[in-house]
Amino acid sequence: MTEQSSGTLVHNQPESPAARPSEHRRLYVVTLVLLFVLPITAILVLIWAGRYQPLSQSLGGGYGSQILTTANQLASRTDGTYGPLDDSEIIWNEPAGSYKAAVQFTLNNYGSFPITIDEVLSPWAQGYNTHFKTFFDSKNLDEGFYGYRGGPISHPTTLPGHGELTLVMHWTARCIPGAGETTTLTTTQVTYSFLGMKHTVSVPLQPFEIKHRPAC
Repeated sequence: MTEQSSGTLVHNQPESPAARPSEHRRLYVVTLVLLFVLPITAILVLIWAGRYQPLSQSLGGGYGSQILTTANQLASRTDGTYGPLDDSEIIWNEPAGSYKAAVQFTLNNYGSFPITIDEVLSPWAQGYNTHFKTFFDSKNLDEGFYGYRGGPISHPTTLPGHGELTLVMHWTARCIPGAGETTTLTTTQVTYSFLGMKHTVSVPLQPFEIKHRPAC
């Protein structure tokens, strides 16, 4: 407070301290770093998520195949080997007419993060299948019994990290005259999602053959 020559008292307003140049520079540098680092980090996360494939690519868990005739009997079968490692397989003799097929398999999530199993695609390459559906395996019956009827129809479901999920595929097939030719099935396609990104990968089945009839 000062006194003018007229004797009037005047209150002096304190001035706001100006920001020091060093503080301006620090704020500027932090802003630049954030503008640079955050987009790069987001891009790296997207690249990683796009390549993240935690599903098992080796056999493990429950596997098996069943071929059911129109008389609700298991088709005749023999055992054989498949591939350079002589992996064991089942050779089913194809029934005449239409028949039902069921394949049980397990998905193993070897990653630490949960993923969403969206869809299982038909493994039947010939395109002669109808009524393809996938079920959760709630029956859990041993191979040797036609117990692969599954449970509720599969829907998109979360597979936790280091978890497993056993599913059963069902479809109706039609006899393909093949004069002794065979169709071998070793994998199926599974679609899953992770961090909003969708992937389709091959997962293994216990190898099995369908030996086609010379005439249907």
